[in-house]
This record gives sequence, C-alpha cells and structure tokens, in this order.
Amino acid sequence: MRLSNALPCFACALAMQACSLLTPHEAPPALHDLGSRASVQIPAYWSTVTVDAADWLEDERIHYRLRYVDPTRVRFYAHHRWLAVPSSLLAQRLAVAGSGHGYRLHVTLVEFEQIFNGPKDAKVILGFLAEADRPGCAQSKDGRMFRLTRPTPSADAPGAVVAFATLIDEATSSLVKWLAESSAQPARCAEKL
Repeated sequence: MRLSNALPCFACALAMQACSLLTPHEAPPALHDLGSRASVQIPAYWSTVTVDAADWLEDERIHYRLRYVDPTRVRFYAHHRWLAVPSSLLAQRLAVAGSGHGYRLHVTLVEFEQIFNGPKDAKVILGFLAEADRPGCAQSKDGRMFRLTRPTPSADAPGAVVAFATLIDEATSSLVKWLAESSAQPARCAEKL
C-alpha cells in the first residue's frame, strides 16, 4: 500500500478511536404533561382562562427541594422535564374544563414544586392566585389565594408528575366551588365612570 493511500485510512482510524473516548450521548429527558383531560368531569364556571407564573416557574424543569437537608436550595431532575412550562400545562387543563360561559378566569401560579421532608417522604405543592371577572360586570373582580398539597406515590420525578395531575383536578374542583359560592352572592358591580 502506498503512503498516500495509507494516510486517509490512518486518519479515519484515529478519528474513530477519538470518538470512542468521548462520553456516550445521554438519552433525552422524559417529557411529562398533566394529562389532557381531568379524571373527574365537572361543569366549570369560566368561559376563558389565562395563566401566568412567577418568573422562576417559567421553566420546563421539574423543581424539588430537600427540606431536610437544605430547604432554601431549589434542585431540578436531570432526566425528567415538563412538556411545557407549568403555567401552559395548567392553562390547557383549565381550558378543557371550561363550560364556555360565565367568568373570565385569570390564574397566577406562585408555587409548583415537590418537597422532600425526608428521603422517602415527598409531597407536591400548588399555590396560585385566582381572579375572576363576574359575568356582565366587567369592572368587578373576585379574587382568592389557593394552596394545595398532595403526597407523592413515590419519592421521585414520576411520583411528582402523578401527584401534580391529581392536584390539578383538586384545584379545578376548588375553583368551581369558589365560583359557585361567588355567583350565589349578589353582584357588586362598580359603576362606570
């Protein structure tokens, strides 16, 4: 074999050897959502819904805290992600539950994370401010803070996802109950200026 023919073969072999020294490519993270439909269908009181979130929650990573080790440190699962930011996932679930008439609902997400009180003791927390414009009363808003928690079936990311999906159903039920109570009260519409 001539030297001019051997050099390309040698360069190719060297390149293949170098590739084998690199770390193997990691599998992409598992993507999770909250399910497309609530497990319990209930008539909702809102016609439209918007959801926004605190800046630190506009992230697809699944947040958790080890309260028993370092309660102020926020951590993230390396191999699990939300399919979209939590505010988008929540908006999608609440929109599906809407009845097409009634209140205009606005939700501001302030808590959405998994908390570990011990290595095998985990729960998820969902906190949000809900504001609703009463039908036919554009100048009047009703508002309420909600904070819901639920133990996770396992102390890991899949356990957090399952618990959050159930917690969103509970949040939807809580919103419906709140707006049902609110709609039973006489409207206090602000006079137009």
